[in-house]
Amino acid sequence: MTEYIQNGLIIDEKVTFSLTDISQACYKKEQWVIELVDEGIIEPCEKETTEMCFSGVSFQRALIVKRLQNDLSVNLAGAALALELIDEIKDLRIQLKILDHNNYDI
Repeated sequence: MTEYIQNGLIIDEKVTFSLTDISQACYKKEQWVIELVDEGIIEPCEKETTEMCFSGVSFQRALIVKRLQNDLSVNLAGAALALELIDEIKDLRIQLKILDHNNYDI
């Protein structure tokens, strides 16, 4: 029997993270997080505060970018493309599950 080890990160959607939180979690400078925002990879929350804050989704996306850069030496434009493709694959898998479910109902 083959065993697989899976890593996961569960983040409450209501929790927000500061610029400092993300930079520290990714072991990157705050300027790197700002570059993610400039590249359109993550978006700050729309809360009216003086400090930038980010959703759990943005936090997860930043962690993925960090891994892509560390493991594969991907630049930010490449990471943005990879995230777009990952999102598209997730959407297609959901659509496939819906189609499979509908086929069993017949």
